[in-house]
Amino acid sequence: WQFFQDIGFTAQLIADIPFRVTWGGFYLMENLDVHVENDFGELGIFAVAERNYTQKIWSAAAYLTAEWEFWEDFTLDGGFRYNYDRKEIDYSLVQAVGQLSDFKVRSWEAPTGTVRLTYRFREDTHAYWKYTRGWKGGHYNATSSLNKGVTVADPETIDAFEAGILGSWLSGRANMQLGFFYYNYQNYQVFTAEDSFSGSPEFVILNVPKARMYGAEVDLKLRPLPGMFIGASFGWLESQFID
Repeated sequence: WQFFQDIGFTAQLIADIPFRVTWGGFYLMENLDVHVENDFGELGIFAVAERNYTQKIWSAAAYLTAEWEFWEDFTLDGGFRYNYDRKEIDYSLVQAVGQLSDFKVRSWEAPTGTVRLTYRFREDTHAYWKYTRGWKGGHYNATSSLNKGVTVADPETIDAFEAGILGSWLSGRANMQLGFFYYNYQNYQVFTAEDSFSGSPEFVILNVPKARMYGAEVDLKLRPLPGMFIGASFGWLESQFID
């Protein structure tokens, strides 16, 4: 089961100045009960027979966003959020050759935010530049084996840069979106299968210390005649594990 509540407020602080502010926060509480039984017949001695665990999550954040049209054709907007995660897991594993009990409590916290500058060439065409600092909380790997127990993946962070143009011409008959992006990850969380000599394969999330991704996207839509639409898109993507 899960409970979630978000409360926010929006206001234009000064009547004659186009400066809008939104602030608020949210709270999440989640409880997960899992019971797994495996039957491998005669091979059961080598595999997990039973797995039980309860995972509890508490997550909260406070945020503030603002938008300021500080010049005739320019808009600056962005936001800040402070994040807090707490996860608890009570775990037990049964195998023919032994049993394992594990209990872990971890908490993580981090600030995130974004800032974007928009320039409007005209009412239906604008260019933008954007930076975002993102964060993903830690993770428990609850497949585990007798020799490892429950392992933990650390939080992931990303510095994302993006620039692009969105335009509409010929009274809306030609529309284009063009964007370039660069993502720099720290402790990137990757989902993979991990083998070990002393146990069966485990599907886990592991941390890659450094990774990056960059590329571009183009989307074009034309309406040459009433009722006729022509669309074309192109994407280019490069991704690398640096470490």
